[in-house]
Amino acid sequence: MATAGVHDDDFDANLTDGDLASEIELVSQLVVAATSSDRPLHQDEVDHLLGVDLKEDGPAVESSS
Repeated sequence: MATAGVHDDDFDANLTDGDLASEIELVSQLVVAATSSDRPLHQDEVDHLLGVDLKEDGPAVESSS
């Protein structure tokens, strides 16, 4: 079932329950951190929660930890 402007083939059919659980966990961590803070989170805090580190000479990359 597609909604206006979105088609079924726009979604990644290879996404597994494990992938979804990981994504939900990341969003949950961001929500908890954001609601626990009395100020907006800095980009580096968000990156840390998402498991990415900033490279000195370029964009963020996925952390190996």
